[in-house]
Amino acid sequence: MSITHKGVEYTLLAEGAVCNAYREYRQRTHTRYVSREVDNEEPNEDEVTRCRTWIKRYAKPRKTTNRLAHSYTLKHYVERHPVSQGYVSNGAFILAAFLEGYRPEPAGYRSPNAWFNMKLLTGYTNRVTFQDPEELQDAEDSRLSL
Repeated sequence: MSITHKGVEYTLLAEGAVCNAYREYRQRTHTRYVSREVDNEEPNEDEVTRCRTWIKRYAKPRKTTNRLAHSYTLKHYVERHPVSQGYVSNGAFILAAFLEGYRPEPAGYRSPNAWFNMKLLTGYTNRVTFQDPEELQDAEDSRLSL
């Protein structure tokens, strides 16, 4: 999948949104990148689904780009959430946000991260872990009843 921002085309990979021109340069000049599997890996579908679930619950659109937290920071919030099942790639978060209607804006020419027009809601950094899904639901119900 490709995203174009201000005339520059980015390819969405598991590592994030990578500028095509920089990706080609990196592959030509840096031998350590040539054999990396992640360079051609697309975001994992399960990870995208988990990110979309988190986004629906803890974010809402805003008019302007939010530069306080980029995709790499936000993916860590998803990973720490009680219902998450571990690792989520940067590219999975970017794709999930895009599919939920947010505008990705690359954080820089060489950066795989992206900013979004996303406002975070209360509770997005919840780090409590629950063993049982019913415990999570009970905690959510009690939080909402306050």
